[in-house]
Amino acid sequence: MGSFNATLDACLLSLFDYSSNFKVSIELVQRLAQQLKLETFVDKLGYSIDSSAQSPKGKTQRLTIAGSSILIDIDFVEDNEIVNVSLSLASHASSSPSNDYADTVPHIKTQEVNGVTRVVIDSTKNPMSFFQQGAGTSSSTAEDILLKNLGAKKLNNFPVNLKYLANMDRLSSSSVDVFSFLERISLFYHTVFTVQAADNDKDWLFAKGFVSSTGKVRINDTENLQLGLFIDYWQDNRFINHEYQNQGNHTKNSNPFGRDHSILVRIDSAPREHIIEYFEQNRNKIWKFITPNGDQKSYKFEFDSSANQELYSGTNLCINLLLTHSVYLPKYLLEFFGLHEYVISKDTSLVDTMFETLNKGEEVVNRINISGNTDFPFKVVHNFSSNELISVESVVINHLADLSLLIPSFRNFLVLSNIYKSLAELSSKLDNIAGSGLKSRRNSKVGTNISSSSEKELTEEAKKKLKESLKLPDDVTDEELLGLNAISENATFSTIQPINRDRETDLDSFFKNEEIKPTDSEDNSDKEEYFQLTLEDIDSTSPYYDLILSFQAQSKLGDFWVQFKISNGVVKAISDSDAMDVDSDEKVTKFIKALNITEDIVRSINYALL
Repeated sequence: MGSFNATLDACLLSLFDYSSNFKVSIELVQRLAQQLKLETFVDKLGYSIDSSAQSPKGKTQRLTIAGSSILIDIDFVEDNEIVNVSLSLASHASSSPSNDYADTVPHIKTQEVNGVTRVVIDSTKNPMSFFQQGAGTSSSTAEDILLKNLGAKKLNNFPVNLKYLANMDRLSSSSVDVFSFLERISLFYHTVFTVQAADNDKDWLFAKGFVSSTGKVRINDTENLQLGLFIDYWQDNRFINHEYQNQGNHTKNSNPFGRDHSILVRIDSAPREHIIEYFEQNRNKIWKFITPNGDQKSYKFEFDSSANQELYSGTNLCINLLLTHSVYLPKYLLEFFGLHEYVISKDTSLVDTMFETLNKGEEVVNRINISGNTDFPFKVVHNFSSNELISVESVVINHLADLSLLIPSFRNFLVLSNIYKSLAELSSKLDNIAGSGLKSRRNSKVGTNISSSSEKELTEEAKKKLKESLKLPDDVTDEELLGLNAISENATFSTIQPINRDRETDLDSFFKNEEIKPTDSEDNSDKEEYFQLTLEDIDSTSPYYDLILSFQAQSKLGDFWVQFKISNGVVKAISDSDAMDVDSDEKVTKFIKALNITEDIVRSINYALL
C-alpha cells in the first residue's frame, strides 16, 4: 500500500510539468497546493468588490494557502477570475522598501591588508529583498507576479512559483528562515558583482553580467513572471543582439538570435551527511578578479558578525544551481572542483548526438558547403584525455566561490556548443537536400544504383579500349563495363590516395589517347580537401579554464591554420609569430572576429578565406 501511495504521489507531482496549460479555477489551485502538502481553506462568504468597472463584479471567494511560514490569500470572483493575491511570511513584512538601490553597492566597509581588500557586508542594508515593493504599487513584486500568473485564463508559471515557495516553506523552521537565507546569498553575490563593477563601469558586457565572475543577480523575474533568485550570466550572439537593442528593434524577451542563459538558485536539503557552512567557510577565501587591463586584484568577502546577524551556521541547507539551458562540461572538471551532486540532461538534439560520438573517442565527420562550392568534409576531434562531457542541468555547490569557477566554464562550453551546432545544422540541411535528390534519382530508375553520369552509353571503340587496357575477357557484359566506368569517374571523390598517383589515367583522357601530366605539388586543386576543428585541451592553469582549440583547412580556397582559445566565453587567437606570415595573420584576425560575433564556424571560414 505504501509503494502504491508513493507511486501515486510521484504521478501527481508530475502534473506540475504540464499544469501551466490548465485553466484557472479555485478547485485546481487548491488541489495543487494540497499536493505540495500545504493547508488550504476556502471562505465562500466573501465580500463585495467595487463594481465601478465596465463589467460588474460579484462577491469574492477567498482561497487561503498556508504552510509553516507562508500565507497566501487568493480572492476569486465566479470561480476563475482572480482580483487579488497577498503573500506574507511569519518573519517578513508583507512588503519591503522599493529596490531602487539594487545597482549600487550595499553598505560595506573595506580595508586593505597585505594586498588583499577585505570587504565586510552589513546585511541590514540589503537592497535585495524577496518582498521588495513593486514600482508604483503598494504590493510586493512577488504578489504582482502571482497575480499576473493567475490573471490569464491558464495557470502559466503559477504552479512553478507555488512549488518554489512550498520548497522554502518546507525547509524553514523556528530556527531557520530560508527566505532570509536566500536574501543573504543574493546580497553576497550582488556585493561581489558591484565590487567588480568599479573596474568595469563602462563595459556593457559587464553591466549585463556576461563577463563578471558570478554573473548579475536579480530577485524575482518580472518579465517571465517567475519567483526566485536568478543569476544572468550569458547570451548567445550577444554582440548582434546588443546592436539590435541599440537600434530599438527588440526587447529582452525577443532576442532575434540565440537564447538567454541564467541560473535559478534553489535552496535544498544538503544531500550529504555533513553540514555546509557557506558563509563561515568563505571568511578566509581569497577571491581573485582580473581587471580589464589584465591586472589581478584580491578580495575577501564576509558578513559583519558584530551586528548580531545570523550566519546560518549548523543549518542543513545547500545551494542548488538550476540552469535555464543545460551546458556540457567535462565530468573530470566537476570532480576537480569537488562537485559531485548534479543532474544530467536527457536532451537529444543534433549537438547532443555530436557530443555522444566525441565521448566515445570517435571523430565527427560532417559536410559543409562554402560559398556555393561542393560540400567539403569537416572533422571535429577531441584530442584531450578524460574527455567525457556531460550535459549538466543542475549542480549543487559546496562553496560560495564555486560559482566563480562554474560560470566561466559554462560560457566557454556554450560558445563551443554553438560552434558545433552551426556545423551540425548546416550538415543536416545538406543531408536533407542530398537525401531528397538521391530519392528522386532512384525512383526514376528502380533497381539500379548507377549514377546518371554513368548511364550514358559507351561507344564500341570505348568498350574495346577499356577491355584492352584492363585486360578484360571478351564476354564482359555492357552492364559490367558501365559499372567500371562509374567507379572510375567517382574515384576522384575518394579520400584514399591511390598508389603511384602520377601514373593514374583519367577515363575521359584515355578515350582521347591523352596522358595526364604529373600534378604539381603546389597546385591546391589536387590536394585532399578537408577542414578540421580540434579541441586540444582545457587549460587548468588559466583563471577561466580556457578551452584550447585548433582549426585547419586545406582546400581550393587556400590553406589555413590557427590555434585559438575560448576564455570566459571570448574567442582569442593564440599567436605564433614565427609560424605566420602577413597574409595568414590577416586571415586569423578575420576568423577570430567572425567567430566571436556569429559563433558560427562556417560563416567565419567564409569571411576569413574569401
